[in-house]
Amino acid sequence: MDPVVNPAPDLFAFSDYRKYLKAHYEHRRSIQSAFSYRFMAQRLDIDAGQLAHILQGRLHLPQRTLPAVLKLCKFGSLESAYFEELLRLARSRTEAERERCAERLAALRAVVPRELGKDEAGFYAHWRHAVVRSLTGVVQARKAEGLGPLCDPPSTSAESEASVRLLEGLGLLARDGDGFLRPSQPHISAGAEVPREELRRWHDQVLDLAVRSVDSFGPADREVATLTAALSEEDFATVREWIADFRRQVQALAGGVASPDRVMEVCVQFFPVARVPEAASAPRRRSVA
Repeated sequence: MDPVVNPAPDLFAFSDYRKYLKAHYEHRRSIQSAFSYRFMAQRLDIDAGQLAHILQGRLHLPQRTLPAVLKLCKFGSLESAYFEELLRLARSRTEAERERCAERLAALRAVVPRELGKDEAGFYAHWRHAVVRSLTGVVQARKAEGLGPLCDPPSTSAESEASVRLLEGLGLLARDGDGFLRPSQPHISAGAEVPREELRRWHDQVLDLAVRSVDSFGPADREVATLTAALSEEDFATVREWIADFRRQVQALAGGVASPDRVMEVCVQFFPVARVPEAASAPRRRSVA
């Protein structure tokens, strides 16, 4: 008789991180006979008895074990953010804290982007298309002509109408029961089939907007900051993951906004400005500026 295999637990179906970890343990145990309390505890650098109490809901995970848990469970950035929020919820002491955690968890569960394919690459032909799409979630508009002047820099009526036609044709805009234009999905992202050259041109346009923002908006209306740092290859991978998680958090926040009153562009750049030959990369002091 084949062994009973427990299905892989869906993290987003849990509101208690300890119940998820118990389900994760039972799933891994069903497919890996060597996956024991002792094995899992070793990976988390805690005692097996302590782990048993955690899975039974009697103790909390030590905060220091969080990176090991994320690695053990092979979480992506969205799952990591969700699990961390479950930890905050479990440790929250006030009703206000619990409400904030619950709102963020609900928003994170909603971050399931629709991936655009090759046939939808036209979305990335101009930055205006994304802005017009987001604007329809802020203002009530049945026609495109009122959206162009709200863009910054402003678009003409013909340009905004072209954007709306494109977006409706791609299924990225739809009309509600009152005939108002609305985004048909809360989140979208570029799939693997979108030509890289299309995305490069789009990024060029958005970066031009970022440069323009320095002179067009005061510090109270934008955030522009830079940091130059000497990092290792491991550090580089860590920062990339932080950036991915930050983007997910902004998406989650945007998905939970009840009454948005502006459309913002979030640009995060992380790129090399110097390269050191391997022979010269001996241990040295880090520096930041």
